[in-house]
Amino acid sequence: MGGQSIFFGWFIVFATALINAFGIGLFFTPMSQVHGFSQTGISSNIAFAMIGGMCAAAGLGSVYQRFGLRYVLFILGIGQAVILAPFISVIIADQGYGGCQASCRCAMKAKQR
Repeated sequence: MGGQSIFFGWFIVFATALINAFGIGLFFTPMSQVHGFSQTGISSNIAFAMIGGMCAAAGLGSVYQRFGLRYVLFILGIGQAVILAPFISVIIADQGYGGCQASCRCAMKAKQR
């Protein structure tokens, strides 16, 4: 038992769990200040997205085996682009490219205080 090393994939799982547990929380306050969302609304949306992802991932293994990884990822990518297109266009129209207007608004609000 002396020569076994830990499988590298477990480090990826651990890092992903840390990012999901602590990384998302960094954005709660800025999103609630800029957009006026409540932190309860933000966290519930994230929870529903994760639950939906878990439910979808449960059946994806058999779909990958049946149709192939490249085809399934292509279809999922097209579906995600179609679903997210309205939201992205609203964000770009509201904040400008790269969120420059949002960060300027936050800086101006901070100066006014």
